[in-house]
Amino acid sequence: MSEKLDQLLEKQKNQYISKTQKSYEMQKISEQYMPGGSTRTTQWMEPYPFYADNAHGSIMTDIDGNNYLDFMINATSLILGHSSDEVKNVLNDQIQKGTAYSAPTDGQAKLAKLITDRTPSMETLRFTNSGTESIECGLKIIRSYYYSHNNIKKKNIITFEGAFHGRTFAALSAQQNKKYSKGFEPLLPGFIQVPFNDVNSLEKKINERTAAILIETIQGEGGIRPANLKFLENVKKLCQKLNILLFFDEVQ
Repeated sequence: MSEKLDQLLEKQKNQYISKTQKSYEMQKISEQYMPGGSTRTTQWMEPYPFYADNAHGSIMTDIDGNNYLDFMINATSLILGHSSDEVKNVLNDQIQKGTAYSAPTDGQAKLAKLITDRTPSMETLRFTNSGTESIECGLKIIRSYYYSHNNIKKKNIITFEGAFHGRTFAALSAQQNKKYSKGFEPLLPGFIQVPFNDVNSLEKKINERTAAILIETIQGEGGIRPANLKFLENVKKLCQKLNILLFFDEVQ
């Protein structure tokens, strides 16, 4: 069975290579100027990624003219699909006004109000450019919260095996797990890792120095593993009981 599967995969790989020669050539050029040929590691795939030319709706077309059904839609950010007329019209209007300001706009205030009005549990928010950036903001909030309350002994942050919390040094340390991704050892001081969905292991690691619990409700890089609802309820109760901040990292 394994041999047949290997043969099938090899056949598919050869077929892909034969249909993506322009992408192959572009990859070789890119590798001369960017490590691995890209600045976004999630774009990499074996034997090399295809290079997009255009996209409409759910279909993406590469520079060789091949069409792909796009299930990724830029990590779910393109909920209206590629090249949405509604989005393009808004973007075109904004381009006429300007593309970037070093000043606030009424648009961000209106959007913030719209989101918080629709989400009762969300009192305030901050917009960021990436999930990595949002995690860094959250980690700083955790530190400043306890310092402002003169409780500087609370320094440890508990994370879970298989997690992914971005590309910064601290975030990469928090995701250390050889089974699901390449580990970064040792963990940075202040980070403690426990098995996912295991409340008993979590209880053993919590102490008076625990500042926060950082958790994905659905682990992405860890294999699209959902957190058990009962486990999440127990985590919340522990945080409330012991005055620990609960930090959800949820992108997808």
